[in-house]
Amino acid sequence: MPQALPELHFSHLTDKDGLSNNYVKTVTQDKDGIIWIGTEHGLNRYDGYGFKNFYADPRDPFSFQNNRIQQMVAADNGDIWASTPDGIFSFNTQTHHATAFKPQPGIPDSYTANIPAFIYLDSTGLPWFTADDGLFHFQDETHYRRVSSDLGNLAPKVPRRGMQYGGLVADKKGGLWSCWGNAILRIDPRTKSVLDLYPCPDSIFIRRIDFDSYSRCWVSTWGKGIYLFDPTTAGWRPFAPSPSRPVAYGAAEWTLNGHPYMVFTCSLPGLLFVNEQDLSAWPYPFDSNEVQLTMPPYVDRQNVLWVPSDQGIFYLTPSHNLFNVIAVPQLHTRAKKPRFSYVYNMKEEPSGYWLSKRYYGGLFWYDRNWRLVHSWVGADVPLAGRFDAPGAEAGEAFDFQQRGDSLYVTTESGISLLDLRTLRWSWLIPPGLTAAARLRTIVVETPERWWIRSFNHGVFLFNPVTGKFIRRYANGDTCSHCLPSTINYMVQDKQKDILVSTGNGLYVYDRSADCFNKLVISGDPAPNRPASGLAVDSSGVVWVGTENGLFAFDPRTRTVERTFLEENKIGGVARICADKAQNIWFTSNAGYWCWLRKPDKVLHFEYSLGLPTTDEGIFYETSDGCVYAGGKDALVRFYPQRLMNYRSTVRTKIIDATINDTAALFDTDTHGRRMLLLPPDKGSFSVDFDVINYDLTGTNQYFYKLSPGNNDWKRSESGHLSFYNLQPGSYTLDVKGASKLTGNFTNTDSLDIIIRSYWYRSAWFKIASLLFFSLLAVLFFRYRLQVVRKEGQSRQKMTEMEMMALRSQMNPHFIFNSLNSIENFIMLNEKRLASDYLNKFASLIRMILENSRKQLIPLSIDMEAMQLYVDLERLRFENKFAYITDIDDQLLKGDYRVAPLLIQPFVENAIVHGLAPSDKEGLWLKITVRLRDDYIHYIIEDNGIGRTEAMSYSRKHRPGHKSLGLQISRERMDIINRRTHTESTLNILDLHDAEGRPAGTRVQLSINIA
Repeated sequence: MPQALPELHFSHLTDKDGLSNNYVKTVTQDKDGIIWIGTEHGLNRYDGYGFKNFYADPRDPFSFQNNRIQQMVAADNGDIWASTPDGIFSFNTQTHHATAFKPQPGIPDSYTANIPAFIYLDSTGLPWFTADDGLFHFQDETHYRRVSSDLGNLAPKVPRRGMQYGGLVADKKGGLWSCWGNAILRIDPRTKSVLDLYPCPDSIFIRRIDFDSYSRCWVSTWGKGIYLFDPTTAGWRPFAPSPSRPVAYGAAEWTLNGHPYMVFTCSLPGLLFVNEQDLSAWPYPFDSNEVQLTMPPYVDRQNVLWVPSDQGIFYLTPSHNLFNVIAVPQLHTRAKKPRFSYVYNMKEEPSGYWLSKRYYGGLFWYDRNWRLVHSWVGADVPLAGRFDAPGAEAGEAFDFQQRGDSLYVTTESGISLLDLRTLRWSWLIPPGLTAAARLRTIVVETPERWWIRSFNHGVFLFNPVTGKFIRRYANGDTCSHCLPSTINYMVQDKQKDILVSTGNGLYVYDRSADCFNKLVISGDPAPNRPASGLAVDSSGVVWVGTENGLFAFDPRTRTVERTFLEENKIGGVARICADKAQNIWFTSNAGYWCWLRKPDKVLHFEYSLGLPTTDEGIFYETSDGCVYAGGKDALVRFYPQRLMNYRSTVRTKIIDATINDTAALFDTDTHGRRMLLLPPDKGSFSVDFDVINYDLTGTNQYFYKLSPGNNDWKRSESGHLSFYNLQPGSYTLDVKGASKLTGNFTNTDSLDIIIRSYWYRSAWFKIASLLFFSLLAVLFFRYRLQVVRKEGQSRQKMTEMEMMALRSQMNPHFIFNSLNSIENFIMLNEKRLASDYLNKFASLIRMILENSRKQLIPLSIDMEAMQLYVDLERLRFENKFAYITDIDDQLLKGDYRVAPLLIQPFVENAIVHGLAPSDKEGLWLKITVRLRDDYIHYIIEDNGIGRTEAMSYSRKHRPGHKSLGLQISRERMDIINRRTHTESTLNILDLHDAEGRPAGTRVQLSINIA
């Protein structure tokens, strides 16, 4: 019996996808696997990800001559040879440069006709082409010659003359053939001379000839349909694809499910698939009012079938060899249900295939050829069994078991029994229940003993011979051996034990105790968590679905053997199936999964592959080895054997480089490696690479690494890489692809990237500059050494002079303030106080004069001078405040030296601006000196009026006054810091009482003494 053609699903590309023009004339595939498409307006490169268009440009010497591309063939060196109405051209796929060969009438050996030529590549990769005026051959890539222009002594055999010389075609045995209008020519493969001529019967005009795997010659004709020509007998016979005997444009050999097919494009019905084994023909119609197929199809090295048309290009991938989708119709029902229902269960019975869809999606009966025998909106059940569905005409069906001419169907109310002869229903309701039974899975232990799972009423034993429920194993909290409240699935293992998955892990039936017990498994990843799907493989291993992945355990040893999480991508596993090869299939919300046992690899069939979504859909193996998965209003049929033999032949290739939106061309080094040479200012650019795959493109993954740099492979989402501000130098970009379905990696393609340096950054310039500046540095160092010595001596002397100058500014400042106080005492006739003040003033002046030429003095002497100064100020202000000092003994006794009178301006400010204007009692001034590490820390603190009121007081009573003491102290600190290369710090803080009012000022000063 001829094998039926499976349902085919073509993909479609048009100008909306980037195609230059919808009228496609020719297709070919280059040596890297990239598809090239010629149209009525432009040449297109398609890498499975997107299009790049090329157009004729008369101003460009490297352009082809006409946008109407008629025929293309790909050479082994990567070039594309193509014909147009204005002649032929070769196109370099790397440089995108074309070499055009136009007709040149009047020049010997040139072809003259402006008509598309037919191109044929021989074993050397150099083209032969046939035109209306003869056969021509290229000796190299730029020179050709005429080989012959007529048929010689065979010409009288041709019934009609003036026909175009057709193209050369090779058969499967190495023979060479051609056609001349209404005759087939046998060609000498070596000399290309005509050996024999076979005229056509019935005034047939030949469009094209093709050879199949059985060396049969198929003849496509204009208006006469398809003929078969037998070269051994020179016999012709019509092969009638349709009564209209349409125009046939040519064929390509394509493999479907391991069988070779000749695929013809015709004016009617569109496509014709001919099985080469039995010559059965299967039309695949295209609407001729919408789409016209006018060119032969093309089959690439991935076995993708490409079909040109006037509405873009259609293509059919071989992935349908791995799976295909069978639609399950939506039935009208009055029940309120979700917008979709998935195929919940499937069972192969002697009567055929039985399917049920959840949420009142219906019950379906198919024969073994998947022809629908009958459908019901649901199983016939009592009204109470129409669970949670007001208005439903029938109940949901869950599992099936055929016995004779009766089909047992589990439902919400019990078992509905269908007589397959009369299609009449009857019911079997479990006794003793006050609520719906909610029956689900049937497990046949013996012909008289069936186990039936209820979703929430435990497990039932049923005898189909008597039609009686004979035992119920309860669930809930009613007994010590009761099952949990929800039971999710049930199987029988190889030891005949009944296992159930529940909301609290796994349970097993104990025959001796006649009850179910909790199953304790060593290594159980979720012992008290919900378990769902169950399956048993042929080795007896039990597979368990969980909320996150699945695991396998040996029921004999009760130990876990394998766990699958797939980086937590799987999620909850609802249904599991083991096929004949012991591959494990399972569903989750993320899609369909399969663990291939032999390569030990998990495959993920994502929804992006065109598969229907699923939830708790069935996974079920039929007797023919196919595995079916339940999805949204559909079944997915997987072919495990083909999947295990599936090998991806995809390649990864760097396609383009772009600089500032301008295409950059690749160069090649002496070893054949491609290079991208960039000028100095082009460190930002982009590179595109692609996993050249036209089948299951949604499974492509892209990886790259750029060295020197990070040697780890990085992931790219699309193969488009952008690099910014790369420094001049040499880099290597490596790219590769992978398949998410198989997990296999492709080849690695590489590109050497060289970013040139500016001339002043070149190595020779750097070496010359280094030598020059080294010599200059030696001379400069010798000169500078002398200068530095002199500058050092001068700088030291200048620093000392600066310090002396500042101290000289400080001394008059003291003298002015002190003499002013003495004057006040004299004016007030305070002679004793004036005398006392004058003595202290003399002592202070003497001490200042003694220290005036010293940069550093002992801290004890400096504090003694500070004592004299404060005593003078206390006399001046009539002992208005108390003076307190707190100094570390180590500082007074040790040899610690400081700049003289450095803190005097801060002490003066505290007295004059903080304490003197204050009217409150108990005023004080405190100086604390501490040694911490290499620093002397001063704290000058008073409880006067604070800085804010002091500034107001000064503006009111001393307008125009400018204090120089603080400025001088800061300048002295800067000089000390520069000289010692340290950081002295100064902080001035405002103090406040508990109510937030000003309560004085604190000055913190740290001086390095290292």
